[in-house]
Amino acid sequence: MQKLHAALAQIKGLRKNLAKSFFDIGLILKDIQGRRLYEAKRFPSFESFVEREIDLGKTTSMRLVRIVGLFQRESALELGMDRLFVAITALDSTGEQNETARIPPPPVSTTALPLRPPGR
Repeated sequence: MQKLHAALAQIKGLRKNLAKSFFDIGLILKDIQGRRLYEAKRFPSFESFVEREIDLGKTTSMRLVRIVGLFQRESALELGMDRLFVAITALDSTGEQNETARIPPPPVSTTALPLRPPGR
């Protein structure tokens, strides 16, 4: 419980300058998730923990964790949080499109098609 309390205090301090500290907050959240520290407060999942305990909100918190997993610190800081959120949203929407793309296309005719339209 003490480790979780210290992590929450760190996040609270870093929250004051989110534009510059978003990567560090993501690291702390990823650590809480990986070590399952949220279980000390009897939360059944990391998502429910960030939804109730982190004043950044569930979506922002989850995106910060993803940023840490996908980007190197220097690149992330250079691009900035807002641009990275746009990138993650694009990645997520591409994934959704891929899910619908798994529906097989209609069968293609096996008969040969002419190379050019018939002449007059």
